[in-house]
Amino acid sequence: MKAVEITYNAVQDTYHPHIHAIFAVRPGYFNKVGYLTRKAWRDLWQDVMKLDYSPQVDVRAISGREKAVAEMAKYPVKTADLLTLDLNTAALALLTLYRAMHGRRLVTFGGQFREIARKLRLDDVENGDLIHVDDEAAGFNPVALVLFKYHARVGLYIC
Repeated sequence: MKAVEITYNAVQDTYHPHIHAIFAVRPGYFNKVGYLTRKAWRDLWQDVMKLDYSPQVDVRAISGREKAVAEMAKYPVKTADLLTLDLNTAALALLTLYRAMHGRRLVTFGGQFREIARKLRLDDVENGDLIHVDDEAAGFNPVALVLFKYHARVGLYIC
């Protein structure tokens, strides 16, 4: 399971997209020869991305399904980054994020997570329709209440 998070640095006016991922591994993974250390992950990422620097990689074990789900639920955008900004800067940052991410899939499933999503009949995150949702029940949508909150300091609804 993968989620893309984007943070905003107001001092440098830069955006930092990065990946959060959860891997399902066999129980004995951490005791075997095939275990990848943090350095091995960093070296692999640097190689496949053809980076001229050593990237930051944070790898840790998460026990319990509920904790894993809660960990991924924080992403893709942490609105707290925007709440500390003045109105114009926050609006511009939000507009930039919207334009850059519009229509993109920020959360994807693979491997066993994809199989579980299929068994639960969740929308296909790779090929599902992002536009036409006519088959959804009209009316009250509790997810919308969770995804969008009005922030008075910014004067906007923020996801």
